[in-house]
Parts: sequence; structure tokens; C-alpha cells
Amino acid sequence: MDDQKELPPALERRMAFRLLHHWREAGGEVGFPRLEDIDREVLADIWPECYVLDVVTSPENPCFHTVGQAFIEQC
Repeated sequence: MDDQKELPPALERRMAFRLLHHWREAGGEVGFPRLEDIDREVLADIWPECYVLDVVTSPENPCFHTVGQAFIEQC
């Protein structure tokens, strides 16, 4: 993990806020977006660092629907 670049805390927070803002917008009045509501183009610069975990279909056995390449490489 030493070879991974660390993001400045402010930049990391801005990325998290952008993702949260998009999540809330995509969820609309329902408040919880469907997978197809997430616009990967809007999040293109941070999408490789994202993952989507489905906890609704099977709460006892959540599963990953999407995992960004950067996230895969970190694991």
C-alpha cells in the first residue's frame, strides 16, 4: 500500500461530496437510485474508485454489482 498515492484530505472530501450529490440527484423523490440511474459519465473521473453494493435484493447476502478498476487493484 505504500506505493499508492494519497489524496489530499480536501480533494478526497470533494470527491465524496460529488458522489453523494449525484446519488441524491439520481434517487429523485424516491431517495434511492436504481443502478441504471447512476450516470457513469458524470462521475467518469472518480468512477474507477467506486463500487455499488446491492443490499436490497438480499440483505443477508449483499453483492457487488459494479466495482471500479482502481478499487479492484487496491484489494
